Amino acid sequence: MFCVTRSTFKRIVALVKDNPMLQGQNSEKQSKHFVPEIHLLATFKFFGAEGNQGGSKRLRENLGMGKGSISNYVDRGVKAILSLRDQCFFWPSEEERLEISSRIKSRYFFKNCVGIIDGTHLGLSTRPENCGEEYFTRKGQYAISALIIVDDKKRIRHASVGWPGSVHDNRIWSNSRIVLNPRDYFSPNEYTIGDSAFTNSNIM
Repeated sequence: MFCVTRSTFKRIVALVKDNPMLQGQNSEKQSKHFVPEIHLLATFKFFGAEGNQGGSKRLRENLGMGKGSISNYVDRGVKAILSLRDQCFFWPSEEERLEISSRIKSRYFFKNCVGIIDGTHLGLSTRPENCGEEYFTRKGQYAISALIIVDDKKRIRHASVGWPGSVHDNRIWSNSRIVLNPRDYFSPNEYTIGDSAFTNSNIM
């Protein structure tokens, strides 16, 4: 279930309110169509409906918008959110990794651990036209695989997204930028921790 708290919603609104994607060309005539709160509300509700046609219909009815309007609001909302990527989504610096590892050691007793990793599936509403069978997961749905690393405060610090749903977590990990270029991400003795899906190494 996709859920955004009220406080998080307000923080995101504050971050995107001046984004060019949410500014009308004619401020007097179009200002009501470029309210950041409405764009984010439509976008998050669309995410919560899993992006399928049934959810889209309910969303149009709930917000009193036409099919084209919902599409435009979601498109602008997604682009505004993605513009925050470099500002909100980045690998911790060496100094921050020391702080993270210190907190993890203090609470969970893992020395030098700077992240927790796991895989997840991002569900698709329909079977992809090309190589669709590769997106069919062991859980009986079509999906894209995502590998997520979070810190001890549950903040996402890295994501590898886009592999077909049938691909094993360890294969995604083995081909990630982190494994291929570990010195760009870890100081000596630092590592992430994951479950038995991952092969043990000096960084796992």
